Amino acid sequence: MLCNRLVLNFMILVIVQVQGYDHGKSHNLTEMFEFLDNLERRSPSLTHQVLLKSGEGRPIKVFKIAQDGVNVVNNRTQRPKSGRTNNKRTPNLSSVHTQKKAIWIDCGMHGREWISHAFCIYFIQLLVAGNLKFLTSRVTFFVAPVINPDGYEYSHSVDRLWRKNRRKFQTGNRTCFGVDPNRNFPLDTLALNSQGSKSRVSNPCSQEYDGPHPFSEPESMAIQKGLKGAVNQGYQMIGYLTVHCCATVLLSPFGFRREMTPHYRDQMTVLEAAKTAIEANQEGLHYKYGPTSALFGPKRGGVLDWVYLEMKIKFAFAFEMRQRGPGGVQRFLVDESNLLATLRATLAGIEAMTGTILEIDGKGD
Repeated sequence: MLCNRLVLNFMILVIVQVQGYDHGKSHNLTEMFEFLDNLERRSPSLTHQVLLKSGEGRPIKVFKIAQDGVNVVNNRTQRPKSGRTNNKRTPNLSSVHTQKKAIWIDCGMHGREWISHAFCIYFIQLLVAGNLKFLTSRVTFFVAPVINPDGYEYSHSVDRLWRKNRRKFQTGNRTCFGVDPNRNFPLDTLALNSQGSKSRVSNPCSQEYDGPHPFSEPESMAIQKGLKGAVNQGYQMIGYLTVHCCATVLLSPFGFRREMTPHYRDQMTVLEAAKTAIEANQEGLHYKYGPTSALFGPKRGGVLDWVYLEMKIKFAFAFEMRQRGPGGVQRFLVDESNLLATLRATLAGIEAMTGTILEIDGKGD
């Protein structure tokens, strides 16, 4: 196992040197998309779709990584009929396939969480390079690396700690900007707070403003469109993961109420496996795990509850990465001296998550 890990780390280093994209540094939106565009041109297994445009007109993309560009039809593996390797780059989420297992991963829901975006780019490259064939041979990945491109761009150009999107609101004489995409899902916009009373964030100037109504924002709508499109394409979505930072926790539903899900035991089995793998990979990391409401109190309009209850995806998790550094809001500032180590530890956790999900899924409920 140690030998395999050393070989994988060496191969990762070679990839970085040859392809000229340094995963040990932060990159702006243009650099990330240029890298992914170049990677896609060289990689038959990689396709993308623009799900929606952001409020400021930037593309919200999802990348599909399928082993060797192979499609699954009638439970048999077949090459595209043209015999060519993937000339053009659209996952075609409206086409119909048989049930092939898939996992969705999104990053960058909050602009300031740069290490989240960095992980998705890193993960896509490893999948495409064939370093994770033990995963891609069993499951197709849909990866959306920048769910909130406007917030990310603003965090680079104006306010490093910007969290929300950039939708404009006029409240009296005051102009405020932004909806929190992770409060803009429909379950439950009027959730119980810790005192048991109804509450919602109706102030557009708040960091956690949940928007005028559920799915009012292109970011939340893009996730909905992407997941439903994959299901319509015939994929069985066995897992959903949204990657954030920097709380060093692994989260499951429910967020909107203090109650365990019917699948609590299996969910905790997956999170425990991830915790063990992460902590074994990077010394000094100590992750907590559990339902969102148990660790942070009830939260309104979160993506995990909607994915679990509405999309019926049993294994819906949030991965709050660790970024060593100052506490408070300063923890969002990327310490590039340990960025790669943190990405590798996160990768170990997601490898363990995926393997455990596949194992449990193979046994049935």
